Amino acid sequence: MNSKTKRYIIGNMTCAACVKTVEDVSLKVDGIEKANVSLLSNSLEIIYNDNFNEDKLKKAIKKSGYKLKVNKDLKDNNYQEEKIKDLKTRFIISLIFLIPLMYIAMGEMLKISLPIIIAGSGNLLTRSILMLLFTIVIVFINRIYFINGIKALLQKSPNMDTLIMIGSGASLIYGIWVVIAISHGVTNNVIGINEKYMNSIYFESAAMILTLITLGKYLEELSKGRAASAIGKLIKLKPLTANLLVDEEEESVLIVDVKINDKIVIKKGDKVPLDSVVIDGEALIDESSVTGESLLVYKSNDSKILQGTIVADGYLVARVIKLSKDSTLEKIIELVESVNMTKAPIQKLADKISSFFVPIVIFLSIATFITWIIISKDFSFALEMSISVLVISCPCALGLATPVAIMVGSGKGAEIGVLFKSATALEELGGVDVVALDKTGTLTENKPVLEFVFPLEEENEIVSIMNSLEAKANHPLAFAVGEKAYSMKLKKQEVIEFKNITGFGLSGKINGNNYLLGSRKLLLDNNVIDQGELYEKAKVAEENGYKVLYLAKDLFLIGIAFIKDKIKETSKEAIMNLKSLGLDVIMLTGDNEVVANQVKVELGIDQIFSNVLPIDKGNYITNYQSLGKKVCMVGDGVNDALALAKADVSVSLKTGTDIAIESSDVILSTSNINDLYYGILLSRKTKKNIKENLFWAFFYNVIGIPIAMGVFYSLLGLKLNPMLAALAMSFSSLFVLFNALRLKLFRKEIYEKRN
Repeated sequence: MNSKTKRYIIGNMTCAACVKTVEDVSLKVDGIEKANVSLLSNSLEIIYNDNFNEDKLKKAIKKSGYKLKVNKDLKDNNYQEEKIKDLKTRFIISLIFLIPLMYIAMGEMLKISLPIIIAGSGNLLTRSILMLLFTIVIVFINRIYFINGIKALLQKSPNMDTLIMIGSGASLIYGIWVVIAISHGVTNNVIGINEKYMNSIYFESAAMILTLITLGKYLEELSKGRAASAIGKLIKLKPLTANLLVDEEEESVLIVDVKINDKIVIKKGDKVPLDSVVIDGEALIDESSVTGESLLVYKSNDSKILQGTIVADGYLVARVIKLSKDSTLEKIIELVESVNMTKAPIQKLADKISSFFVPIVIFLSIATFITWIIISKDFSFALEMSISVLVISCPCALGLATPVAIMVGSGKGAEIGVLFKSATALEELGGVDVVALDKTGTLTENKPVLEFVFPLEEENEIVSIMNSLEAKANHPLAFAVGEKAYSMKLKKQEVIEFKNITGFGLSGKINGNNYLLGSRKLLLDNNVIDQGELYEKAKVAEENGYKVLYLAKDLFLIGIAFIKDKIKETSKEAIMNLKSLGLDVIMLTGDNEVVANQVKVELGIDQIFSNVLPIDKGNYITNYQSLGKKVCMVGDGVNDALALAKADVSVSLKTGTDIAIESSDVILSTSNINDLYYGILLSRKTKKNIKENLFWAFFYNVIGIPIAMGVFYSLLGLKLNPMLAALAMSFSSLFVLFNALRLKLFRKEIYEKRN
């Protein structure tokens, strides 16, 4: 059966227990092979087969107390905005009714005069009925907690709403019972009835709990929106219109109306509407928002330009090569989204705890009530303590600790040009011990440059002939020769009887003369004679890491050209930075030992392995892993695919082949190897942030629950009333969120200055 992936919006989730419930319920639906739920984005992602029935999933989710919304494109959903608006409205209405309720309940205690009709113990019944009316309004406005809490309890999957429902509901029910008792006492002239229950009406606790929880959830959703802002920023980069060139006339059209191969015009200040290839003009492009590249990039004929980048200066006419749904920017957005639907290994601990956290809290609350009613013989005191236990317990903080840090970290990665494919990759990259680097295209430009030609006095003629022959070939050396000929403004000559001698070189006839162009072996095999000292010059050049092209005319060596793949300007800094993190840096290359050693010396690499076949690259990775090392492999070619697959964390460059990118866990969108350094730093900071969040989530509950239970009451007189407990619970989640948002302060510039 073919497996497919689909995403949904899930409503009414509030904590880690909700996540576990939705995942478990989904997995019980026939045809669903895997289910991942994100509390941060309120979404469910399933992998399903042909047996899957969507209606069955909807019914199962609804039965468990949650809402499922079919949504083809999560990026365009407004669920978050609706949720924030709903919480804000509920809080404002709750606050409007809570203020007079608190005035009535606490006025006399705070020496604030009340209206005569409700003042004093003699008017307690009137006052309590009025308080009940205000409380009922607040309960009705926030009834969702009761609805979801009861459903979750009936499904034997209690969650945070269950705790709120029991805590607030117990206060409400006890308050109603007190009103009935007072009413009965007043009706039957029971002496001292008002004084007995004067301080035992808990309507303000029930109302305050619901109001504070709603405020906390409102602030939490705002913070979650800030955490998810990276995706929003990327989406905003997508232009809505393009200037289409039709019959030499410009016409503004919607992006959706542009087709492949259409010609578009991009002017200074414009965003590039779609991935395209320049066919006319030149410009400086600001790619920082898409790739993280800080410098302006020069673009001219045949240059590729990306959707969402900005023309800082210049004018371009370009041919569209990708529609918006297939653009590089769209792929980046999808990658950032997919990270947030995966779970980091460290989250398993929180998931396990959340599955039994709420039942344990309910048990502790009941135990607290029984214990204190035995010790104090005061029903209202015991009830207050047990309610505080329910309200202060916060599975929300546990549920948010990992995903919020992953979302902010992956979003920040996209901003700086480091794209993580999963939460596991984001967590694991910072823990590697060894960085294994491919040479060609990773440390070098993979753009050979012709640097020297001998003899110098015949340079034009030699380059012209080489270019004429190479123009009929298709390999990197041909590009180097062609670029040199172009810079010298040399014209190609007619070649006849051309022959490609695979693995050795080329042959052909120009102006009646027979030419051979290629390796030393090609010339030696054909008994080519060196009339001077060209062979000796070539030998020295090869020992210094150059590739040498030999040119023979009628079996006489007449010229040589030295070609070299230039090392990237950023490679040396990258190696230095990686080593500063305490990492072992090695290089795996198929090039010969001479070339490899030269790169080693120039860049300061710890160890090199030369003449390495693709299968051997994978073996070197395995060897390091057998020593207990975590290995990060960085490559960009087909020959790196096996090593990338075997590495603990694999990294490819955006210029890499499709198979290399497909095999990798992380993509460097600038092709600047130094960004790996920033990616490792970001990974370490994200993992540290997750640990901090989990610590505070655990620490909060470990300290808060015993205080709420009254463990320290007899000794220190320390206890929490339900209102303070509700406030503390709300701020525990906010603390985790704000701590994760500190990752937004990560800046490459900070570390550039340090180095």
